[in-house]
Amino acid sequence: LRFALQPIRMISTASMVVRARMLHQEVLTERLEETASVDPRRPCALESVLSLDLAAELRDLLPSYLKCLDWQLAYSPKVHGTSMNTFYRQQDGPNILVVRDAHGGLFGGFATEPWKPQ
Repeated sequence: LRFALQPIRMISTASMVVRARMLHQEVLTERLEETASVDPRRPCALESVLSLDLAAELRDLLPSYLKCLDWQLAYSPKVHGTSMNTFYRQQDGPNILVVRDAHGGLFGGFATEPWKPQ
């Protein structure tokens, strides 16, 4: 009987491992989603490069078909690392790129198409 139950125990253990991994992945995804949403109307959990006023000004300058869309943080070196390949993978479609330099200056640009390596 002991050996007959062994396959069932293995399946049960494998099932628990799969469930634990799925739960862990869900928790990681929820944490990333909590930090990924950038709404210029409310403060962000991450230290934002943009002030709310500057974000609102940028929104006003966007094409009309993009003004009402919610902003999503596609890439941040603090969240995603400093790989350009990750940057290319993370962003898609129209986007605003905002960079703070070592002296605290802000610069950036708006692209209607995704950034691609050349």
